[in-house]
Amino acid sequence: MLEVNGSVEFEHTGGKKNPAFGKVGSVDYTLKVEEFTVNGESIEVARSLNWLIAYGLRQGLGDSYAQGKDLADCQDKLSKKVAKFIAGEIDIRTAADELNRTINRIADEKFVAFAGMSWAKLVEGVGKDKALSVWEKFRELNIDEFTKAAQDDIARRALVAVKADVTIESLLAEVSKPDESDEGKAA
Repeated sequence: MLEVNGSVEFEHTGGKKNPAFGKVGSVDYTLKVEEFTVNGESIEVARSLNWLIAYGLRQGLGDSYAQGKDLADCQDKLSKKVAKFIAGEIDIRTAADELNRTINRIADEKFVAFAGMSWAKLVEGVGKDKALSVWEKFRELNIDEFTKAAQDDIARRALVAVKADVTIESLLAEVSKPDESDEGKAA
């Protein structure tokens, strides 16, 4: 049995709407495995799993504090997300492929119409946990219809044609031209 240990540091580096707050926290992990294969090939377990786990933790937990108002808020948001991760409460809505994202978007739209109120109003009325449980049950009961609609939506979007003569270079050139209404203002 091989044991893989590591740690992931989380830092708030700021953004357009808020400053950098610095180190938010860290997560330490230990994983014990017999064998790790990808496409049937055994791989160098320790190094590969350390990369995979660290990357997954950064991606999965790193967005939790991005909109924090200050360091304490960022730390609180990260701590709550880590606690949900440890408790196994991270659901499909937090990490989904295109099909699941589309299913969830359709389910969200249909659920709001079904509930007769916004998501925020429902959460305010019954609490986030109960609202999420009701949404998940609604999604589960309608999954066949939502999946078909999502597959159709994805297929339809894939068929949308883009003008053949439009390139990224032509668009950049177009938006880089001086605005005609600005030409007389410089004088």
